[in-house]
Order: sequence, then C-alpha cells, then structure tokens
Amino acid sequence: MQAARFDEISMVAATRSRRAAFRTIAGLTMGGTLGVLGREHPASARCEEKWSERKIKRYIRRAAKKYKQSYRKMLCVAKCESNLTACAVGGSGQYKTYGLFQFLPSTWDWTPYHNRTIRNPRYNALAAGWMWKKYDPADHWTCYGPGHCNFGKRR
Repeated sequence: MQAARFDEISMVAATRSRRAAFRTIAGLTMGGTLGVLGREHPASARCEEKWSERKIKRYIRRAAKKYKQSYRKMLCVAKCESNLTACAVGGSGQYKTYGLFQFLPSTWDWTPYHNRTIRNPRYNALAAGWMWKKYDPADHWTCYGPGHCNFGKRR
C-alpha cells in the first residue's frame, strides 16, 4: 500500500506543476493519522499547554526574522487561527488542523519541521515562516486574507 502511494506521488510530482502536485500529495496523505511513511503522525500526540503568550510571541518573532517575514502579519494570523493557543485543533475529519497556524498533518509533512511535533509553537511558527517564504500565505491561510487582519494600518 505504501509503495503504491509512493509511486503515485512520484508520478504526480513528475507530471504536474509544483502547486498541483502539492495539492494532490496532500489529498493522498490525509487518510487518518498515518503519514506518507506509515508512521504515527505527531498530530495525534497528546498536547499539554505549557507555553505563555509571551513565549509564543517570541517564537513567532524568531520565525519571522529567520524567514524575513512580517512579525505583525504572522502574529495577526496566529491570533486569528488559534488565539495564540499551541494546542488549538480546528476543522474535522480529514481536514483537522493543529497548532498555532493550524496546519493540516499532510501539509506539515512537507515542511522542514515534519519530524517535530505539530503542536509545539516554536516549530509551528518556524514551519509557517518557511511556508510564507516559499508560497503565498493567502493560498494557505484564510486568516491572511482581507477582513481578518488590517495589514495597512499600524496598531
């Protein structure tokens, strides 16, 4: 079963644009808590809220700096997505999302931080910064769009 998935993923990646391949791969890996390699996904791990808001903001600031993103924008999206709660869970079924920036487990698996727990705010913020640098945030975060965060004015 896993070999068939790998062959299908390889074929999709070779024949489609990066964005189309990414969407297809995300669809292929959303079947339950098992990721591409058949291991238990870190999202299924128990979460213990142990991070202060101050510490979470520090993680977001460091991620923004590392990936040259706007701290203010990242902070606003994290507030909108999870109310700065590291253990936040949204959605349902195969579209269940986790952590500060509400990653799908299938999307998380394609970040450089996939071997870390999705609910750790440090790695969730770093993964979001990496995604923002690589892809348009508006494509992956509805909170990034108009009506959620007023990016034009200083608060």
